[in-house]
Amino acid sequence: MQVFIQVTIEDKASFSYQRPLLQWLKARTPEMTVLDIDSFSDEMLVSQATRLLTESTQYAIYFKVTTPNAPLGTAFKLLEEIIRETKPALILLEGTHARLSAIVQARTHLMLNTIQNSEAGEIHLAKYFGLPNPLPAG
Repeated sequence: MQVFIQVTIEDKASFSYQRPLLQWLKARTPEMTVLDIDSFSDEMLVSQATRLLTESTQYAIYFKVTTPNAPLGTAFKLLEEIIRETKPALILLEGTHARLSAIVQARTHLMLNTIQNSEAGEIHLAKYFGLPNPLPAG
C-alpha cells in the first residue's frame, strides 16, 4: 500500500481545505491512501496516520511549515513513528523548521527534499512513486 500524508505545522489552528498536492495525487493515483493532519489534529487522526505508515509498503510525508519552527504539537507522534520505521521514505519540507530538518537528516533511510511550493513537490512525488512527470504549468 502506498501512502501519502500531508502535515501542516502552524502556530495556531486554522482550517484550509485547499490541499493541492493531495488533490493532485488523488487524481493521479486513486488507489493511493492519502491523509492530511496538522499540529492541532486530534489523537485519533494522528493514530490513523501512524497506523498507515506502519502498514504501508511505500510512503511519503509532506511537511508544510506555515510558521517557522512552530511547535509540532500532536504531529510529533507521527514524527516519532517515522523515526521508528526503518523502511525508506520520501520527506518533503516546505518552510523552515530546524528541529524537524535535523531529526530527518540524521536518518539515512529518509530522503529529505526541501521544496518551495506544492508544484515542486509534484516532481519529487512523481519520481518517488513512479508516476508520469507532471506537466509544466502554463
